[in-house]
Amino acid sequence: DNLTALHRLHKHRSEAVRMRQVAIDVFHFHLASQANMYAALSWTVANLLTQSGRHLEGVMTEMAEAASTFGPEYRSSMEALDSMLRLEAVIQESLRLAQQSITLRKVLRPVEMEYEGGTLQLPPGMYIATLLSVTNQCNRHVPNHPPLSEFVPERYAPSSKKSGGLVLDPDIYPEATRVHL
Repeated sequence: DNLTALHRLHKHRSEAVRMRQVAIDVFHFHLASQANMYAALSWTVANLLTQSGRHLEGVMTEMAEAASTFGPEYRSSMEALDSMLRLEAVIQESLRLAQQSITLRKVLRPVEMEYEGGTLQLPPGMYIATLLSVTNQCNRHVPNHPPLSEFVPERYAPSSKKSGGLVLDPDIYPEATRVHL
């Protein structure tokens, strides 16, 4: 697992220094993942509010059904969350269209980075944030019908929870290609 790998990575250090460095590395991983999570949540909310009202209405109905079925703790019940397939499809489609991956990177050796205004000297130990596109709009992987530039949560089949990956809805895509984002 990642924690064991971090301990191995710093095994040459004294125990106190190793424990501190592992904690720092875990903290940095946590910060990076939070940045991605907040972006994903923001895109999902933005799409629910700006796309066809039927998506928001469908998610609200699904949440009311989950509350009725699972009680007041439905927001923290994995079974209840797993039952909200419309919400999952909206989240997945939001991620497919707009998610960017923000990654913290530690400079390991001196680096010169050119930009429009000149050149930056990045010393070892400095952290920089990089923005990597992870959008899934390539029709080599996902057929372009409906158009990949359009927000269509229905492109995902309700069985996606059990598949180990997203499955394109066979009613929209007869070939039901498996897609891993």
